[in-house]
Amino acid sequence: MADETTLQKQMEKGVAAFKECNYAEAEIQLAAALREAERMHLPDSSLLIIIALLVSVYNMTDKQKEAELLCDRLLAALAGMPASGSDISPEVANVLHTLANFYAKQRKYAEAEALSERAMDVYRKTLDREHPNFVLSLNNLGHVYMAQKKLEQAEPLFQEALAINEKVYPPDHPAIGTSLNNLSTLYQQRGDFARCEPLIKRALPIFEKSTSADQLSLGLTLVHQATLHYQKGNWAEAELLFRRAVEIAEKAMGAEHAAVAGPLNSLAEVCRVQGRYAEA
Repeated sequence: MADETTLQKQMEKGVAAFKECNYAEAEIQLAAALREAERMHLPDSSLLIIIALLVSVYNMTDKQKEAELLCDRLLAALAGMPASGSDISPEVANVLHTLANFYAKQRKYAEAEALSERAMDVYRKTLDREHPNFVLSLNNLGHVYMAQKKLEQAEPLFQEALAINEKVYPPDHPAIGTSLNNLSTLYQQRGDFARCEPLIKRALPIFEKSTSADQLSLGLTLVHQATLHYQKGNWAEAELLFRRAVEIAEKAMGAEHAAVAGPLNSLAEVCRVQGRYAEA
């Protein structure tokens, strides 16, 4: 009983830290929970949630070797389970999404798409449309499609997610901001700036007043707005927004994290087009 209590507390602390984007603390607690579970000789099939959460932490902190080792364990544990249908629980579908996110980060989009579609199929059969994990599944599959330039397939998923979030949450909820960001990114890739810009203007004030856990979303929204200014030739406005996005990413994830590279490269490009090559 004491062992189970310790494991449960470590899990709860790890999940809480992950939700607050405190990935260092999440890693400490979830790794400790996994060690405790292994000491109790629990099989991987009963540790899917712990392992999947730890993979998500490693994915966010660019510890790809550690994530890959745990993904191998997840795949082995899933091997004996049904490939699809009502026999798969929503918890297993969550694990499928974790694996899909890992493969997407590795640019293995075929594998990511297959896993995301499998999870989406489970969620459509087992979850209410307003369940947060159902909306997360729509967004994740949409991102996998968008990464492959399958914009026509991604658009209805993002639109469905936004419609659900607008029904469930108040207008200033971060979930709505995330849906607005997803759609604005898609329209920006398509070059449909007339539809993109209003979405960014709606998303920005949502994240401006949200908690620290949503700072990366604020940074993403600033990058979208900065990119629009850049495309219009408004260099000064673009530069200010890119600089702020870099500061947010560095504060949230550390100066060496991959999340900093995107806005930093964009900032360098803005400096170059203004002839300030030394700063670029």
